Amino acid sequence: MKVLVQKIWERPLLFWIIVNLCFLFVSIFLFHPYFETNDDALMALMAEGVYGQKEYHLVYMSVFIGRILQFLYGVFPSLRWYSLIQYVILFFSFTGITYILARKGEKAEGSWVALLFLLAFFTEGYVAIQYTKTSAFAAFGAYALLFNGLKRKNWKQVGIGAFLLTASSLLRFKSFLGTLPFAAGMGIFEVCMTWTETEKMEKWRALKRYVFIFGCLLT
Repeated sequence: MKVLVQKIWERPLLFWIIVNLCFLFVSIFLFHPYFETNDDALMALMAEGVYGQKEYHLVYMSVFIGRILQFLYGVFPSLRWYSLIQYVILFFSFTGITYILARKGEKAEGSWVALLFLLAFFTEGYVAIQYTKTSAFAAFGAYALLFNGLKRKNWKQVGIGAFLLTASSLLRFKSFLGTLPFAAGMGIFEVCMTWTETEKMEKWRALKRYVFIFGCLLT
């Protein structure tokens, strides 16, 4: 058992996937998840077709999300897809954030910061479900993965970050816009750090990568 734990600890991504799964299961089975506002309950009922037909115009969400929910409810109507989609997005977001936090600084220190983040926010995401918060968590997870992925040239992280960024804007565009100042500050910090630590040619390459990301955010 000790050997197994040690092997998992030596693989940070696997470790934080397992930790986040534990928090997710604890939230679902030991707490009582609920919609924090009536907006979510109303849109879930609309998507399920309680008011006569499965509606894809969900007031605050993108029609694209509505179409996905309409399809999923048509194929598997017994599943609560409105909540499940948010749980999937939250899981990817929390896993991405904690994985990146754990890699900052010393391994033990970063891991404690990541764990404290989960302890502070897991009930806000997994228990008190609210689409605006889900959108914000997705945006923060996207920024963490995008900036770290660009710095390390890890295109898988960049791809997952782009997925979370898209999900954030589709869930609640105003919430996504509200996170942009944070992204700008984080991006400027990363550019400054890269500018002081790298060679001249790499500086310009790094700057081009960050300009590309900012361009995507603005569009």
